[in-house]
Amino acid sequence: MNPAAIIKDATADGVNLALSPTGTIKATGEQAAVNRWLPIIRDNKPAIVATLRAANEPVDPEAIEERAAIMEYDGGLSREEAEALAHAMQTRRMRERGEIPPHYTEVTTCARCGPVHIFPGVPDRVDGCPWCFNRVKGLPVPVVTP
Repeated sequence: MNPAAIIKDATADGVNLALSPTGTIKATGEQAAVNRWLPIIRDNKPAIVATLRAANEPVDPEAIEERAAIMEYDGGLSREEAEALAHAMQTRRMRERGEIPPHYTEVTTCARCGPVHIFPGVPDRVDGCPWCFNRVKGLPVPVVTP
């Protein structure tokens, strides 16, 4: 069973898998369900940890399943290209929900959106930003808090 399927099935069974600050898997839910999943989690721990870490967002079974499909796709993508594509898709999904991706650690002023959170390396002022897509579609654009 691949790690994405394990995470998805465990979540469907009421078991939430997350990484602790120390990098270990934290399984929460009804104790009987957690106990059912512990042997599978232990047997697949390195792959599950890597999948949760790579997801770089709260456990979202749809995002994890999508990431696994990209990583298993044999269309000539290198591992690095597949990782970059999966990361970009997850970042886009977070933005569409109005969530600030964890790597958006800087602030810039967009000519159309105003002050917005953005990834490092962007100038202080820009003519357009990734949040412009949300603004045009009527989706949320998070307010910058001082």
